[in-house]
Amino acid sequence: MTGKPLRYLEAVAQTGAISAAARQLFVSPPSLSQFVKRLEEDNGIVIFDRSSGPWKLTLEGKYFLDCERRIEAILRERHQYFEDLKTGLSGELRVGSTQYRSETLLSRILPVFAERYPGIRVRITELTTQELVSAAGNGEVDCAFVISRMMTKELVGVEVYQENVLLAVPRKLAARGGMKVPGPGRPPFPRISFSKVADLPFIIMKSGQAFREYFEILCARYGVKPAVALETQSILTVPALVSAGLGAALVPDTLCPELGEKEVEFFSLGGDLPVNTLSLVRRRGKYVPRACQLFFETAYTVLKGSGGLRSADF
Repeated sequence: MTGKPLRYLEAVAQTGAISAAARQLFVSPPSLSQFVKRLEEDNGIVIFDRSSGPWKLTLEGKYFLDCERRIEAILRERHQYFEDLKTGLSGELRVGSTQYRSETLLSRILPVFAERYPGIRVRITELTTQELVSAAGNGEVDCAFVISRMMTKELVGVEVYQENVLLAVPRKLAARGGMKVPGPGRPPFPRISFSKVADLPFIIMKSGQAFREYFEILCARYGVKPAVALETQSILTVPALVSAGLGAALVPDTLCPELGEKEVEFFSLGGDLPVNTLSLVRRRGKYVPRACQLFFETAYTVLKGSGGLRSADF
C-alpha cells in the first residue's frame, strides 16, 4: 500500500546512497536518481544534501517526507475503513514495539490474537522507545507500546503493564563494594542510593531508550558520572553482560528470573525512579480500524488478566 515516493525516499534516507537504495528497491541506480531529481524539480526544492558523505535529508526534504507519511496514513485509514465495512475481521495491523517488548509481551499476546482473528495479519515494527512515540503519532504504525510518561498530546491509549526498575550488579562487584545482598533474585530487594554505586562501571542503553533516560536522571540527581563500560541497543543483551561481570545496569524487574541464577544481585533504588508503566497507544483523532480495536482488547485481557475494555477507553 506504501506509495512509490515514500518507499523510494525512505530507502535513500535510510541507506544514504542511491546505489544501496536501488539494490534494496530492485531498481536501477540511474532510474532512482532521476526519480528523486524529478520530485525535487516538480516541487522546487532540494530533498537530499549531496555535498558530502552519505546523502542526508534537507529541512525541506524532512518536511516533504513527513507529508508523504501522513498522506500514506490517510490513504491507509480510508482503505481500512471500507474494508471494515465489508468484513471487519481482515486486513493488516501494524504494531510498534521495542525488541524487548516483542519478546516479553507480544510473545504472550500474538498467539491469542492469531487464534481469535486468523484473518488479520500483524506486522511488527521494532524501534527505540522514542521512535515509537513518533511512529504512533504520525501514523507509521496503527498502535505501539510506549512508556506512559513519554506519551504526547497526539497519542491516546490505555495502561497495560507495570514493572519496577532495579539496579543489577555482578555479584563479585557487589561483594567487593561491601554491598549487603539478600540472595539471587529474591525480593524484597535491599535499598541502595545511586550515589553509593557511582564508582562501578555501568552498562547503559543507547540514546532514545527509556532506560538510558533513567540512567541520566540518576546521574543528574546525584551529581555523579559513573564510568560507562559499554552501550547496547537492546535490554535483552544486558543479562549476559551483567552476569559476565562487565558492569552494573538498570533493568526491569521482569528480567529478575533470567538474571537470578547468574551471579547477579538486585537492589531497589527506592523512590528515585517511578514505576515503569507501559501503555498501548494510537494516534488521537484517527479512525480506529476494527483490527486495532480487537488488538487493544486482546492485549488488555492478556496483560491485565481481565476484560471489559471499551473502545471509548482508547
